[in-house]
Amino acid sequence: MNATLPPFATVTTGFGMFTGPLAEVSIGNRAFVSIGEPQTPFYRLVPIDEVKAIQPADPLVPTLETITQRVAAVFNVPVDSLLSRLNGCKREEYTVPRHAFFYVARAVTDKSLDAIGEFCNGRDHGTVLHGQRATQARMDTDPIFRQRIQTILNLFKT
Repeated sequence: MNATLPPFATVTTGFGMFTGPLAEVSIGNRAFVSIGEPQTPFYRLVPIDEVKAIQPADPLVPTLETITQRVAAVFNVPVDSLLSRLNGCKREEYTVPRHAFFYVARAVTDKSLDAIGEFCNGRDHGTVLHGQRATQARMDTDPIFRQRIQTILNLFKT
């Protein structure tokens, strides 16, 4: 593909439309567009010659709402699970994306720890700070996780 792929877009193919983070992948001498995150149910690997259109997502205004939506999409979890305080919300499949939300929210907005915590159903500033630090620690040791966070951060760069 000649043009650089947008970091987050809707791809139209002969068999449907898919939205998510994009990357160009080569396997042997064939080129593909990967849509979504590997090892998730919504991941697709589409041969470039089957792609009919790529529509970049509109530039995002970094609000807590848009950050929540994009983090949920990249981690393939419901938005409600990022904000929930119900039983089960402490499982790693929900805490890791929630902590990622805290990290991204601090990086791309001027919101305080208290404001971010309040948005997440009244969590306190210490919880947000812990999540932010946990995300940084994981990014330092896990390159795939670091790439996921970078994908989200790139969505908010103008």
